[in-house]
Amino acid sequence: MARLQVGEMIPPFALPTRGGQVRTGDFKQRRNLVLVFQPKDCPGCVALLDALAVSYPAYRELEAQVVVVRRREPPAALSERLPFPVAWDEAGDVFEAFAGRDEKGKSRPTVYVTDRFGEVAFIRDGAGPEVAEEVLATLEFVEKACPECNTVAWGWDEVAKESGSRA
Repeated sequence: MARLQVGEMIPPFALPTRGGQVRTGDFKQRRNLVLVFQPKDCPGCVALLDALAVSYPAYRELEAQVVVVRRREPPAALSERLPFPVAWDEAGDVFEAFAGRDEKGKSRPTVYVTDRFGEVAFIRDGAGPEVAEEVLATLEFVEKACPECNTVAWGWDEVAKESGSRA
């Protein structure tokens, strides 16, 4: 499966969490999604998760749900300290379809933001607290956009260039 691009629809998937399961279809037409694919606990990854947790109330006001996806079951302490679900993908199919790759071909942290219909509005490879600010700006834009009016087309290139996203 080729990696998704901005403007494409995310495929539905379901993954286990400590609280049950997370299914992307459960959010369709209800919430925007912030999908964080985290291959390991690098310092930037930890800083990103902490920044997302701090910003989470603002994301919720923008009708967004954050979901972290890891390759393996996370430590209980991680799931317990975050206000959003942490899922894992033992088979690796979903993770490999979404996660970015570095120059050596290794998985790297990748963040996707979709609108409530599942259309990808933002993709960011890499981690760090600044990504949480880019996510917030994207969510604010997505909430103002009107899918029926196609307002995403005007102005999105400028937002993507400023944030370093691939448009």
